[in-house]
Formats: sequence, C-alpha cells, structure tokens
Amino acid sequence: MYFFWTSAARQKKKKENSNNKQEGTEKNNSPKEGMRSNRLNNQKEKTLRYPGHIDLIIALKESGFFSEEKINVDGKEISPLQLTSKILFNEWKLGEEEEELTVMKVILKSGEKTIEYNLLDRYDTINKNSSMSRTTGYTCTASANLIAKKIFIEKGVFPPELVGKYEPAFDFVMDYLEARNVVWNKKEY
Repeated sequence: MYFFWTSAARQKKKKENSNNKQEGTEKNNSPKEGMRSNRLNNQKEKTLRYPGHIDLIIALKESGFFSEEKINVDGKEISPLQLTSKILFNEWKLGEEEEELTVMKVILKSGEKTIEYNLLDRYDTINKNSSMSRTTGYTCTASANLIAKKIFIEKGVFPPELVGKYEPAFDFVMDYLEARNVVWNKKEY
C-alpha cells in the first residue's frame, strides 16, 4: 500500500524516525528515486507498509541476507543478496488476479490556502488490471498523449511536478485518469 504526500513544514530526521510507527502502520522515510528530480524544498514521500515489515527487513539485513559478499555454497559462489532476492521476489510477486490497492495523498500549501488531493484505487476486477499498473500506466500514457496532442511542447526531461505546473497539462492528465476510473478527490481549506 502506497501513500505519498507533500508537507509545508520540514521535520527533523530524528523526529521522523521517532514517529515511524503510527496507527498500526509503518513508514519508510528513505528518499525515493523520483523525489531527487524535484525542485520543491518541502516535499516528502513516504511508503506505508504493514505492521512488522520494517522489523523483518532489519532482521534480514542484520543477519547478512543482503550482503553482496560471495560465499561458497556446495561449491558454488553466490552472494546472500542473490539468494534472498531470488526467494523474496518470487514470494512477494503479486498473483495474476491478486487484488491490491493504491492510496495516495498530496497536500499543497501556499500561505493560508491548502489543497489536498486523495486517491484510493483498487484492482480492476472487470479488466483484470492491478491498481499499480492503472495508476502508473495510465499516467504514462496520458503523458505520451500530452506530447502527441501538443498540449505540452517543452523540450528536455521534465519530472511530473514540473509538467503539472502547466494547467492545461495538469487538467488533461486528471481528465484522462478519471475517464479510466482513476479518480482523484480534491479538497480545499
């Protein structure tokens, strides 16, 4: 389950780490690859995982399961990370029709005004599409259509938050997603 948001207030890392467990969930405060491209000084991205996830990952790490140093197992050189990856990727792989969901929250603050976007998207049982493929794939195809329809004509590489600052581009993507039943709910306060 994924949950992303932006926040106007910066919090110290120590405080964030002390608040890792809330309401039966765990937050992973590690930076995300996509976050490095933005030009926002006050953006945060967090991933919610089920209770016990972090303790399990820490135990695996501390036990050496993520080590890249090769060891000899029955005459074959292999790293614990290779073995762990092989086992866990297969175990954690979503089944072909396994239901899942995507939760996202984006909070934008400017002065006294706050805009909040919320998304709860579930596995599409009719078309057999995962929520993650719907929320990411449809956003990608909407982006390709932005260029094909000449709605966004800038040259170069642009992260989504910079494309979205152009209102016609933002509106096009939101309408494109809504037409495919990926619906963002907007609140202003």
